[in-house]
Amino acid sequence: MNDERSQILERLQAQADELLGQTPTLFAYGIADPGEFPALRDVHLAAYMEPGLPPESYFHVEIRLETLLEEALAVPAAGARILNGAPLTFQGAVLTAGRAIYSRDEGSRIAFEERVRALGDLSSPDPIKEVAGRYALQSAITSCLAVCLHLASALKLRPPRDFIDIPEVLAEIGLLEGDVARELARLIGIRNQLVHDPAEGDPTLFEGLPGHLASLDRFAHAVRERLQK
Repeated sequence: MNDERSQILERLQAQADELLGQTPTLFAYGIADPGEFPALRDVHLAAYMEPGLPPESYFHVEIRLETLLEEALAVPAAGARILNGAPLTFQGAVLTAGRAIYSRDEGSRIAFEERVRALGDLSSPDPIKEVAGRYALQSAITSCLAVCLHLASALKLRPPRDFIDIPEVLAEIGLLEGDVARELARLIGIRNQLVHDPAEGDPTLFEGLPGHLASLDRFAHAVRERLQK
């Protein structure tokens, strides 16, 4: 293990509450030894953001995290990465090589770890995992679709043209933000493909799975926030 990186991790953990409390970080991991994972060689911190944070802001948050690390720890070129929507292989590498150093929501952190470990490395061919993953994703999207249908019916909104139009119906009254509605519509399109062409393999489906799940988290977060107002 690199002694310098180990010292950086100890200092980072000691100041994690103060540093990460200034950001929308929900929980985070420090990396002292990248081990066998080349993707972690320049990464000191991997952070999971609040579900409501739009993906287009991730880049700016990464820059903010790196600036905080460089200023507080005097670490030149400190590397920070966002875990939301990152490839499953990267998320798994962080859990293997990293150490949890900050958490504002232990339930969410534990659920994230269980989900990543349960999915495993889906980039390697495994027919059983592939079928299970496709069914789990289809079921999750269908559950969100059912929530949308219930809300549209309860609020007596206009009839949707088709399933993909349902998020737009909710966006028209401000119940969903436009970007959340568009992401959910895209996922409903994926769900339709999984329902009607279950045998048709999509080589990009599983590498993009963390992004799909992050989008579903954002939808759930958005609906919960609206209903609590």
